[in-house]
Amino acid sequence: MFPILAPKARRPSEIEEQQQSDNASKSLPNETTSSAAERYFQAPELPKLRAIVFAEFDNDIGRVLRFQIPCQVFDKQRFESISSAIIPSEEMRDRMITVNMFENKIIGYPIGMKDKRYPREILIFNMCFVISRQVECDWIYEPLVQKCAEYLVELEKERSFISEEKLRLPVLMREIFLGLNNKGECFYTVTERTTIYLKLFSNSRGVEPPLVSPFSVPIFTRIPPPTSQSQLERMDVLSQKICPQIDGIRCVKDIACVVRIDSKL
Repeated sequence: MFPILAPKARRPSEIEEQQQSDNASKSLPNETTSSAAERYFQAPELPKLRAIVFAEFDNDIGRVLRFQIPCQVFDKQRFESISSAIIPSEEMRDRMITVNMFENKIIGYPIGMKDKRYPREILIFNMCFVISRQVECDWIYEPLVQKCAEYLVELEKERSFISEEKLRLPVLMREIFLGLNNKGECFYTVTERTTIYLKLFSNSRGVEPPLVSPFSVPIFTRIPPPTSQSQLERMDVLSQKICPQIDGIRCVKDIACVVRIDSKL
């Protein structure tokens, strides 16, 4: 037979110390996980804009930086070194671009509008936001940059705002710059038909979209709706199928049946 060893008797104070140590070790992983989650989902501090710049392709002199608000950020030599990225070739237009240059990060959405009324049958421009290169949450500004580009496209279609009323741009750029830096939002009436609405949202990361019922009816929030061929080409494949079917009558389930996709998408 093997001898049976009885556990060594411990004093009450030793037992209490052991229990406290065990409880502390058990709580460590939860505290670490919780703090990590809080750091991930915590809304970052809104980074300030350093400048807003407007560049375009001039038919006589090529790529040119027209306006810089509130002050000059790029001299001629600096702009020329990145001009091909700010006013890129056709395959890089109508999409988000980010350029790191020295201490700055430039976020833009270059546009190319084709029309026979322009000298070369195309108008190319890009209004960019400039922030510090050290900013990690530059994604906060990306939706606003794209929205500004879309506003300028609509203004150009409405009243040739870029091609014929270019001198009004610095006023618009200053309003956007001051509004976003001071209040995190900008509401500015450009024309009787067009008012610019911009707002920074720093807590979009980690926020789940609301649940959509299969019987909900989707509608567009802008007029005219984004269903033209040029607009559809800038969308992902799924959006290209869905957007033409949105008519304010069909529900999500009906649209899913028409385009043959899962309604959960």
